[in-house]
Amino acid sequence: MLNAVKSRLKSGKKIFAIIISLAIISGFLISGFFILSRISKIYPQAEEPGVIPGQLYFADFKNKKELKKWEILDTQGASANPSKWEISDGLLVQKSNIYKKDSINAGSFLILKEGADWQNYQARLKFKPTNEGGMGFLVRYQNVNDFYKISLVYNKNLGGPYIRIDKIKDGKVTKLYQVKKCYKLGQENEAKIIINGKRIDFYLNSEKVTIYGIDKGEPIKKGRFGFLVFDMPNVSFDNLEISKLATGSTGTDSGQVSGVKTEEQKLDQEIDVLLEEIGVE
Repeated sequence: MLNAVKSRLKSGKKIFAIIISLAIISGFLISGFFILSRISKIYPQAEEPGVIPGQLYFADFKNKKELKKWEILDTQGASANPSKWEISDGLLVQKSNIYKKDSINAGSFLILKEGADWQNYQARLKFKPTNEGGMGFLVRYQNVNDFYKISLVYNKNLGGPYIRIDKIKDGKVTKLYQVKKCYKLGQENEAKIIINGKRIDFYLNSEKVTIYGIDKGEPIKKGRFGFLVFDMPNVSFDNLEISKLATGSTGTDSGQVSGVKTEEQKLDQEIDVLLEEIGVE
């Protein structure tokens, strides 16, 4: 009889131990699910901090009708005028050698027709330059006299190689930043542009190029996105994605990082509290 009781007690302890183990495992699974769900809400589809869900614009240029969404502006009196923008083999391509002697501001502009009210945004894309001319990106483009321009110049005769950010306001050009770097010639390159308040940050092939790119004057507050090419036939562009930035995500108008806690910091705190509650150091 005593042996039977002991056997039942041992079995009860085993069952109790199993129940406790299952409760602990369930706690970890529930907490893990909670953490993953919080992460997915904060970073939907692995987006970068600061970029809210939804895109302002995306094009993989597989549809030739996509070109109708863009406006072409060629410099009058430029050589090899007009430009030859087209969509071919899933790429946006400019095939003309359009340029104007001794001018990096002349050539061909290709500007989105939408986006006149875009303020703080991020643009990401791939591009492949095939010669030593020059090309660039336009942000907050309002008209031919008011916009920001990021120029990538490879040609030594044009002062290259360099990457430069200019502000064109009322037709006057003001240099904001310049560095002696450029794209990989004849290879696919990746670019990312973030414009937030007075600050413009440019990344080339995952490297942050601009250490300091801030407009100290009256900024151009909103405008469209576009491309610039000069003395650059057969340059191609692909996978352009433009996303709106969350307010205060990367800095203030002064270019200084905000002291407000980011969503990532808030998540870290919530995880620490949750792990402490379930007894995990």
